[in-house]
Amino acid sequence: MGENRRSTPYCYKKKHNELLAEYDAMGSDIFRKSLSATAFPSGFKASLTLAKPGGEFPEHIDPYTHIFFILEGEGEAFVEEQRISFRKGTALTVPAGKKHRYRNLGPLDLLLITLNIFEGGEKK
Repeated sequence: MGENRRSTPYCYKKKHNELLAEYDAMGSDIFRKSLSATAFPSGFKASLTLAKPGGEFPEHIDPYTHIFFILEGEGEAFVEEQRISFRKGTALTVPAGKKHRYRNLGPLDLLLITLNIFEGGEKK
């Protein structure tokens, strides 16, 4: 009884397992679902990304700006050499051309909205 253990409710597991069926796997721990088939005319593309506990999005550089909004979970991002902790409700901007990565440090799935903003209003 003295344990303070967080367990994942069955309904949470079921909801996320059903969502995973709609995602494109980007490795064993990262899944992404496009919320827009192509970039919107205003120059951005929206995706829903899920990282399993311990999942890590590898370091890379993109020619567009990212805005990440954390819906569930916790983790950390690295933009260039800066370490940034985040959790539910956090918004993070990664400018185009900056080296970046992120990882899920929590015991539950990390769920975030990603907006990719293309310079000049169109996908390059």
